[in-house]
Amino acid sequence: MKNFLTVLLTMVAVGLFAQSKAEFSIVIRPVESTVKAGSPVEVEVRKTNLTDHVLPIDGFNREAAYTYDVRRDGVPVAEAPEAKKMKQPRGFEGSMIDGSLPPHRTQTDTIAVNANRDMSQPGKYTIQLQQGRVKSNTVTVTVEP
Repeated sequence: MKNFLTVLLTMVAVGLFAQSKAEFSIVIRPVESTVKAGSPVEVEVRKTNLTDHVLPIDGFNREAAYTYDVRRDGVPVAEAPEAKKMKQPRGFEGSMIDGSLPPHRTQTDTIAVNANRDMSQPGKYTIQLQQGRVKSNTVTVTVEP
């Protein structure tokens, strides 16, 4: 009985660990590390499938697929007015990207962060994206007057 309980607890622990392992990673880098106020603030997003199976990818509105942690000089910034429009249903407008990501492959995309967060004021901005439980690295972009 004791061996059975040990085996059962081991199986449960292994199952929980396997479920908590991320299926993909997100790595970002700024397209430009310094931009003028009012200019686009873009990041290159590299999403890599870490599994041995195909992962589905959101097909429309790639910017809305992520949540954004953007801070100016350490203070969280407000959502941009354009972001509210992107959250509204738009039918079949927008850009369509491949609906799947093969095992161990990487999809690269460019996202305008300032379309989601107000980055109109000069300062140092830190940017981190998140999709589900997976967070990207954090990058810094300087917005000059």
